[in-house]
Amino acid sequence: MPRLTHLFTSLLVAGLLSGGVASAAEPTTLMKARLNAVAVAKTGHLDEGITRLENLHRSNPKDAYVTADLIVLLRLAGQNQRIAELTKQMNPDDIPNYARMDLAHALRDEKQFERARAVLANHQNALGLSGQILYAMVTLESRHPNEAVAALPNRHAKGLTAVDLANMAYVYRWAGRPEMALSLAQQALRLSPNDPHALREDTFALSDLGASKLALKQAKKNRHLFSPQMINQLQADATSDDTLEAVKERRRLENLYKYKERNLPLEATLAELEKNRQAFTQYPQLV
Repeated sequence: MPRLTHLFTSLLVAGLLSGGVASAAEPTTLMKARLNAVAVAKTGHLDEGITRLENLHRSNPKDAYVTADLIVLLRLAGQNQRIAELTKQMNPDDIPNYARMDLAHALRDEKQFERARAVLANHQNALGLSGQILYAMVTLESRHPNEAVAALPNRHAKGLTAVDLANMAYVYRWAGRPEMALSLAQQALRLSPNDPHALREDTFALSDLGASKLALKQAKKNRHLFSPQMINQLQADATSDDTLEAVKERRRLENLYKYKERNLPLEATLAELEKNRQAFTQYPQLV
C-alpha cells in the first residue's frame, strides 16, 4: 500500500518534529502507538489499524496527528461519512497537510462542498496542482463559478496529468465555458487517449456546444463509461436539438409552399420526445 508507506513516513517526520528535540531521539508513547497502528494497517489489516487509532482518538481527541492518521485510514476504507463526523467540530486549519486532501475528498464525496472548500482554502498552493484543482472543483460546487475558474492553474503548468486536465475541463464546463472544457478534455486525451474521465468530459462538452448527436454517438461507443442516466441525458439533448432543427425545417418548407411535407420532420421529433418522456419516467429531472 504505497499511500500507507507515505503516511508512515509523513507521520514519523511530522510527529517527531512537532514533539521537539527530545522526542526526536525517543518517540513518545503516543507516537509509538500511532506508528504501530499504521504499521498494522500497512500489513493488510486496515480495520485493525483503524480500531487502534479510534481508541487513541478517544483518549486524545484534540491531537491533530491522531485525527489526521485516522482520516487517511478511514478514507482508504471508504468511510467518508465517519470522516465528516470525526472532523465536524475541528478547525480545518489544524489538520496536518498530509491528511488535508483525503479530508477534502471525503467531504466532497459527502456533498459537503463548503466544508471541503474551507479545508483547502489558504492551503491549496502548498498541496500542489492537484490541491489547486480540487479547491477549484469544490468552489464551483459551492456555487462560486467565477472564483473556481480563477483558482485553476495554467493549463500548460508542468506536471499536469490527464486526470488533472479532465478535472479542469469539468470546472470550465459547469462554469458555462464548454469551449474551454472541450479544449482541456482533448488536451487530456492527447496525454492519455483512454482516460475515462477525459472521455466523459469531452462528450459532455460536445453536447453543451450543440454537437449533441456526435456526443451521443461517442457515449454509445464508450457505453461502459456512462451511466444509464448520463446516456438518457445525452439522448434528451440530442432530441431537443432535433426538435429545434425540425421547427426551422418546417418554416423553410412553409416558405416554399410545401404545406403537405412541412410537419413531417416536427412530427417525427415530437414522437421521439414522447418516447423519451416515457423512458425517462425514472429520472424526473430529465422529463
